[in-house]
Amino acid sequence: MILWDNYPVIKEEMDIFEGVLRKFLSSKNELINSALGSLASAGGKRLRPAMAIASAHFGEYNMDEIMRVASSIEILHMATLIHDDIIDEAKTRRGLETIHQQHGINIAIFAGDYLFSKSFSILSLEGNRNLLTHIASVVKLVCEGEIEQYRSRFSLDMTIYRYLRRIRSKTALLFMLSCELGASVSHCSRDVINQLKRFGLFLGMAFQIKDDILDYIGDEATVGKPVGNDLKDGIYTLPLIYALSNDNDGRLSGLLENQPYDVERIINLVIKYGGIEYAERLLDRYTDKAKAKLDKLPHSEFRDFFFDLTDDLVSREF
Repeated sequence: MILWDNYPVIKEEMDIFEGVLRKFLSSKNELINSALGSLASAGGKRLRPAMAIASAHFGEYNMDEIMRVASSIEILHMATLIHDDIIDEAKTRRGLETIHQQHGINIAIFAGDYLFSKSFSILSLEGNRNLLTHIASVVKLVCEGEIEQYRSRFSLDMTIYRYLRRIRSKTALLFMLSCELGASVSHCSRDVINQLKRFGLFLGMAFQIKDDILDYIGDEATVGKPVGNDLKDGIYTLPLIYALSNDNDGRLSGLLENQPYDVERIINLVIKYGGIEYAERLLDRYTDKAKAKLDKLPHSEFRDFFFDLTDDLVSREF
């Protein structure tokens, strides 16, 4: 991510992190090595480990500890991606074939399970039972969010409240956990931990809302997936949910009754009925909430980094 270049300390530590991550991902099983090696090579934004590392700098920084924590969080995230790709029947991720496309669904499921166990194994090195219990509860909520998303596919009864609750579980909680763990293992004060937790939560909400906006108005070449991808899978997100509340003539709901969807017409109506404008207003609201939490943190280059990261994520086109 280009933003790292503006913060040499973060960039150097993210380079170190990549090496540590690959070490943790290595396995004596050649098939697992092959499957996970391709996923690691596909890269990604690495937002969650970067947030954990930056959060740790608000306390007593210990590189070995934070690299373990950052790796466990990214591995946990990778496990959810593998299972998501299976459920979504996705053929590619970040331009490369998904694991289930390369090796079959069974191997992909085993690889995802392996990553979940690996993440908890790494965290167990911290020797903190309460930490593991807390992480397990967050993972449970993430899974519940994913299940709710799958269960509610093609449902015209989706509400904004249910949508916000869903993205809180499936996306925002891992952002929150990244900041919380980074601050906790560095023995930050309770106040600093709480401010970072809330920052991570609000940024995660904004991040997902931005993703959902891009699914309607993003450039396919830039975003890296077809516009309307979630829509085609029956995943109704904020722009569509709000637009349906203004669908007084039933044109939009009528289009959703016929598959395959006329994606272009649906997107045009979502824009016409104010779905994008409303989503952008809510995006701004969560962005402001995230920055308000940063304002309460001690001044440092890492607080500046979080401000810049927030602006970068909510203005991104990918």
